[in-house]
Amino acid sequence: MKNSNGFSVIEAFVSLGILVLVATSFLPLASFVSYEKEALSHKRQIVLLLHDELQSVLTKNDFPTTRKVFLDSLVTTFEFTNTESRLIKGCATWTNIRNRHEEICIYGKQK
Repeated sequence: MKNSNGFSVIEAFVSLGILVLVATSFLPLASFVSYEKEALSHKRQIVLLLHDELQSVLTKNDFPTTRKVFLDSLVTTFEFTNTESRLIKGCATWTNIRNRHEEICIYGKQK
């Protein structure tokens, strides 16, 4: 190869193409991970608040109860009902940042 001046230019274009391909694949993935991280953070906060509200309902014995709470621009509905086996069921429903309807329920035992 006496004249290899064009070889490094082609090599640079190929490496630039690979870099652009990797960057365009990574950015949507990073955005998805960021949204899911925020959705899980909201879910943790809602579960902690649901637990605190359930403890309050257990001590006051005032149920069935429905409450709406605004948490980081999310409208969360807490609903507490009495079951047949002396358990109080506390459920939280909300629409998360990815517009998915979520519901989580926990139970508490009356004394």
